[in-house]
Amino acid sequence: MINGTTVIATITVGKWPFGVAYDPSNGYLYIANYGSGTVSVINGTTVIATIPVGKWPAIVEYDPSNGYLYVANHGSGTVSVISTSVSTSTSISSVTTPTTSTSTKPTPSVVPTWAVAAVVVVVVLMVALLMIKRRKP
Repeated sequence: MINGTTVIATITVGKWPFGVAYDPSNGYLYIANYGSGTVSVINGTTVIATIPVGKWPAIVEYDPSNGYLYVANHGSGTVSVISTSVSTSTSISSVTTPTTSTSTKPTPSVVPTWAVAAVVVVVVLMVALLMIKRRKP
């Protein structure tokens, strides 16, 4: 983390940290660890959870309308959907959903993974714009 021009903390996460998403409702940062196949959950300067996802996670997007984190797994052709709603009796969980259709010879594809991530970005932006538009001065 940076405070002005001084590094105030160095946080160790998984191998090859790549994508980052922020959840303003709880202040958590989610880091896609491309080389580890995990997502690190950071609160302040502390890693509070490491969630296994698909191979080579690259893009992480948070959807405030449902509290889900979407992780595009480049190497496995999947998107992991993580619920960020955590109560005292449950923990963060991950469901990996294939983005390719069923066929006799499934082959992971980079295009569907990135396309899903792009759609998630558009949806998040649309929700944010609607929230801003509906806000009364």
